[in-house]
Amino acid sequence: MRRLGCIADDFTGATDVASALASVGRDVVVAFGPQRLTGSEFADADAVVIALKSRTAPVGECVSDVLDAARALRAWGATQFYLKYCSTFDSTSDGNIGPSIDALLAELGLPTALAAPSYPANGRTVYQGHLFVGHERLDESPMRDHPLTPMRDSQLRRLLEPQTALPVANLFLDEVRAGAETIREALAPASPRTVIADAIDDDDLRALARASAPHVLLTGGAGLALGLGAEGEAADRPLPHGAPQGGRLVVSGSASSKTRSQIAHARSELPSRKLDLRRLAAGESLAPELADWVVEQWATEAHRPVLVYATDSLDDLAALPTDERAGVADRIERTLADLAAATLDHGLGAVLVAGGETSGRVVQTLGIDAIRIGPQLAPGVVWAEAAVAPAGAAAGDGSADPAPPTRSAPAQTRRIAIALKSGNFGDERLFTDAWEQLR
Repeated sequence: MRRLGCIADDFTGATDVASALASVGRDVVVAFGPQRLTGSEFADADAVVIALKSRTAPVGECVSDVLDAARALRAWGATQFYLKYCSTFDSTSDGNIGPSIDALLAELGLPTALAAPSYPANGRTVYQGHLFVGHERLDESPMRDHPLTPMRDSQLRRLLEPQTALPVANLFLDEVRAGAETIREALAPASPRTVIADAIDDDDLRALARASAPHVLLTGGAGLALGLGAEGEAADRPLPHGAPQGGRLVVSGSASSKTRSQIAHARSELPSRKLDLRRLAAGESLAPELADWVVEQWATEAHRPVLVYATDSLDDLAALPTDERAGVADRIERTLADLAAATLDHGLGAVLVAGGETSGRVVQTLGIDAIRIGPQLAPGVVWAEAAVAPAGAAAGDGSADPAPPTRSAPAQTRRIAIALKSGNFGDERLFTDAWEQLR
């Protein structure tokens, strides 16, 4: 089996694709940045995912990060490469999907990229070159009004062509289903180009992945991973060191419709607190008092999860002055990350994080270098095991992303369970039912 190196454009996307790889028997580790690709756990793995925060970064910064990741993966021994981006093709006419593909093809000396964002398990399919979200075209879905990457077209070729210097072609469903030889011919080495493939079910994605030779750069959502393992599905992997003991915490910085439904359900069953956005806008530090409240709840019922969330309505941010909204979004991420760090010394054992940007901030603030994938909670959402430092070493002051803690001795770290959830993943019971996998 070829050693697979995957580059994901955000942290929740990294756990999403790692979950899919683990489900087909791959021994996969996620590294949060190319500089983290060290240690025995990586030597033993047959697939490594490097998580970046490049989805909405400036194009030049994104390309630099992607190339650093590719070089680290090649040094690790990767012989097949996979660029993972969102299954809703989150991007603009400037990037960052097209520039990332162009840069990787040039760096790796590969002639062809396969673009297959379909993820049927989460309702994303491509037919006749158009991307659908459930029964809606992408441009008629809620992604039409995404604040950073509004998707106003569903035709992937039209979305990709302005972003790339390379030709773009289509591989339609009848060709995908004509068999492996037809797929191989469509992806045969030629002048550099990207081929956008239809796929409406998992079998289509398996066929595409299995027919792709090493000269093909795989790109897309997590669904392609289903064709990169052994035949059939592997059983869920337990956490390597078992379920950790301690307090259970949910922090949510996502405003997606799916997360709002999860919050609404969880509020009926779990102790919950909503962030006061006006106090955050005024510059108040809320993490210390929230941490005190969380610890009080754990003292009352040790194994009952506690929920702290930023918003349960789109009106929450809209109620703030326009010039304050961007700053408040950043303070939400910092507050939730500092809350997670502050609870470490008070027995935090497992944390579920909702929202891509919030997940990235929590991982950085806790000083997590890498995670081992454990049991699946929902398509694209898994429990994972992480080594963390004491809160005093890991937590920042809220003014900037902190540096990872210095670990001078193994005793300074312990293991927790962590789940990083993209805003639109999971059913409404996720926040209340996720803990069953930790029994």
